[in-house]
Amino acid sequence: MIPIVGCLANVISGDSPINIDSVMDLVMDSVISYDVETLKLHLREEIECEKSLGKLRPIHDNKIWAFMREKYDQINGISESSSNESSPDHVNGFKIKYSVSYKNNRRTILAEESIKEGEVVYQHRSMAKFPDFVSFICFLKEMPTHLLCDTIDWFYEYNEGTFVIDFDDMSYINDEGEMNIDYADNDEEELVALHDINVGEELMSYNDDDDDDGVDNYYKTRFDNEDSTAGILRELNNCEEVEKKKRPIFGKPLWILMQKIYEDLTNETMSSDDFGFRVKYSVNHSKFHGRGLYARENIQEGEIVYEHKRDTILTPETYPEFLNRLALQENKQKSNNQHLQPYLDFLNISPAGVICDMQMWTYGRTKTLYNLDLDDMVYCNSATPISGANIDYSNEEGTVISATRNIDAGEEMLCNYEIF
Repeated sequence: MIPIVGCLANVISGDSPINIDSVMDLVMDSVISYDVETLKLHLREEIECEKSLGKLRPIHDNKIWAFMREKYDQINGISESSSNESSPDHVNGFKIKYSVSYKNNRRTILAEESIKEGEVVYQHRSMAKFPDFVSFICFLKEMPTHLLCDTIDWFYEYNEGTFVIDFDDMSYINDEGEMNIDYADNDEEELVALHDINVGEELMSYNDDDDDDGVDNYYKTRFDNEDSTAGILRELNNCEEVEKKKRPIFGKPLWILMQKIYEDLTNETMSSDDFGFRVKYSVNHSKFHGRGLYARENIQEGEIVYEHKRDTILTPETYPEFLNRLALQENKQKSNNQHLQPYLDFLNISPAGVICDMQMWTYGRTKTLYNLDLDDMVYCNSATPISGANIDYSNEEGTVISATRNIDAGEEMLCNYEIF
């Protein structure tokens, strides 16, 4: 265990980009209720990590992990180290071939070999354990400036009351998707494949959404499981392969088509001339991020970016039929014996696969509904306040989205999907 009193004296007396007094006051005054994400958010604000948002973080080599482990052992006492193994050499816990790459502007782990269901993917072998937040701040003081933001992001709660960092590439694991690796039964050290994983597939873990009162599993059963209409349509459209390819940027013709289908299905009407955005923007492809929204002008903190004007609500009954009618329109382009109406001509020159896009575009999922914006807001990529979201809801009704900080022209606008 790190000697806290000595550590505090060292931290407070040393030079640090962190306002230690502010952080310590917050932690010590909130010992019971203070949580990991609040601490990380406060530290990121103190260090001004937002200055690096929109930039690709480096993929570090093994020297970084060895350096971090060495610093941890130094302040902890190597004979009393809480990391899984003590050695000057780098220790990697992966049991399969993998690579670290960029996806959606984030570093992530990709499988470089086929992995069978139940196969061990990773074992914690170089995990630093911190008994409390203060001990983590002591360790953070030992990090060079260029590693501070990464170190904060890599810190997580392993189980209740235990805070850790993995000193290997496991720190790059993504948590914003469907889990495909998780801890083996009765084992807190090994993670195994939840199903067969293909070469090139992204490894996902630490996603707790499936445990929230069973809600996630519930709506997957009602909406998107493989036996539902939606699931069958995704299978027929070969979405697993479609989603690996560069997707087209659609525009108003698609949104108007969807509007006509939605209005016919629900007997509701919506605006045909207000597409929600209150700032100049564009939809572009990114080398790492797929399609995304980009500011075409400087946007000030607090400025309104978007208002929901074309928001739809799809139920377990209307969602499959909505997809079915959309699929019928796509299939018309494959027949030489049918002619599309003029406003559907864009489908003739656009690759099929809108059905596959729908799962990405729906949000606000609950037991009884999906939300879908029939405008370019569907292209807003996800982030959290910690990882880079720069636009968020700004009114209680949840209809107005504003900039949470200044956004430069050319910068990507990222949505906080923890709330969307």
